[in-house]
Amino acid sequence: MKQLDAIEQKLMQLGSPATKARILRIPLQYQQNDHHGLFLDGNTADNRAFLMYEDEIIQCMLQLDQVLSEGDTTIRDRRRQLVKQAEQLLAPLDQHKQEEWKKETKRLQQGSKRKHRHRQKRKLHVPTTA
Repeated sequence: MKQLDAIEQKLMQLGSPATKARILRIPLQYQQNDHHGLFLDGNTADNRAFLMYEDEIIQCMLQLDQVLSEGDTTIRDRRRQLVKQAEQLLAPLDQHKQEEWKKETKRLQQGSKRKHRHRQKRKLHVPTTA
């Protein structure tokens, strides 16, 4: 039970309204891989803060997996409750990542269209005689 109490305390700290609000305001910066896919890495301070917060929640879930109930329904139910609490903390993070990914995808598509139009205009202005 002491392990569960410690994990619950950690989840309560991570789930404080001020902490959640701060993390969900972080603008994420996606990187492009070689196949033009986007991925989130820890190369910026904002990305690092977001990913570290997410990792702390996941670490709590891993710690919960290590708590054995040995048939005790009280422990099993408490563990289940804490897992749900952790999942509720992760859900808005996943949504925030998705929204930021959509913004970045849209920005890249708009940039691609601008470049394409620019190339077409330049081709029209190139003289055909030497």
